[in-house]
Amino acid sequence: MIRSFKYLIFALGLLIFSNSLAESKSYNLELLDMNTIDLCGKVFQKDVIIAPSLGNIAKSDSLIGFEIVIEYNPDIVQMNQQFYTSTMSQFFQFKNTTFDKERGEIIMEGFVSLDAYPNPVSGNYPLVAFGGTFIGDCEQDADFKIKYFYPIDGFKGSIDTIKDISIKGVIADKPERKLAFIPTKDNLSIKADSSIVVNIGLDLGIMNTLNYWRTRITIENDSLSLLEVNGNNSIVVKNVTKEDQNSYLVDLEVLDKEDLNLELIINSIKKQASNVNINLETVESTECICATNFPESSFVIENKETKDSVVSSVRSVKDLVYSNGVIRSIDKTLIIEVYNYTGAMIESEICNFNKVYDTNLLDKGIYFIKVTDGSNTEIIKKINN
Repeated sequence: MIRSFKYLIFALGLLIFSNSLAESKSYNLELLDMNTIDLCGKVFQKDVIIAPSLGNIAKSDSLIGFEIVIEYNPDIVQMNQQFYTSTMSQFFQFKNTTFDKERGEIIMEGFVSLDAYPNPVSGNYPLVAFGGTFIGDCEQDADFKIKYFYPIDGFKGSIDTIKDISIKGVIADKPERKLAFIPTKDNLSIKADSSIVVNIGLDLGIMNTLNYWRTRITIENDSLSLLEVNGNNSIVVKNVTKEDQNSYLVDLEVLDKEDLNLELIINSIKKQASNVNINLETVESTECICATNFPESSFVIENKETKDSVVSSVRSVKDLVYSNGVIRSIDKTLIIEVYNYTGAMIESEICNFNKVYDTNLLDKGIYFIKVTDGSNTEIIKKINN
């Protein structure tokens, strides 16, 4: 009888020891991202919420409190809130959180009542949660790192791994966040060896500001070419790059959302009649752009057929010879004045029978060349591409 009782006590001891070993477990401490950041949203849509978690905590592991320190970059995120509800910390009698906004540290400590028999916390809740606001750019990451974690003495579990987190803001895809072009006129037409000014309005949708915008202009026929792209007080043309024969990349800087307007100067370089499509599309860049909708726009220019003459007025200077862009005199001295398309004189020359003037050497653009031999004058229009 006594021997049987001894065996029973030994068996119960083994059972209690085995259960204590089974209940004690290892944990992975990780930071959870609890909120999606919309960088182009309102202030509350840029909220950052992180939560350190051990997963499902067993009561037998006796977690009665902890201390934790989390590092972050205060230039990218501003942390200023603590959340105890729906976390393990809601069961703590004592809890305190400090935000060091200069160093970028969150310091939190808390524990249950330290009476003679404390009641450990358990369940599948985060330990605590912290909130703030993302203030960085879209190419920046908000990195959070667990610098220090210490469960109060008596915790039977073990922390095997610690997982930090890197949070990147996103730009929510919304149709009203658009970049669009609006041609202001229909039924456009042009004659050969002439140019036309086309005004293009720009629509930013619901966006209030935009610093950078790149667009592609494609002319679907080689009878027209793009001479210039001009902005206004609200938008500056930073650069125009020719991609291929009739495709151009245009870099724009937006200064003010109001009165956004582009001016395209398009030149006709062929004499056959044709309808030419001009396409405009936004090219996404590496900059932080809030737009997610990029509708393409297009308009048509009718290229009308004209005569072959490149001289814009009836020839009145009889001593003038104009061939293949070269001006020369047969006998008399010619006075040559060159004006750009705005009417400003940019050059003047005297040309006699020993000298020629080559208009092909002028820079790209539209020119009006006034030739005078005394009392007679002739105007020649020259377009260099």
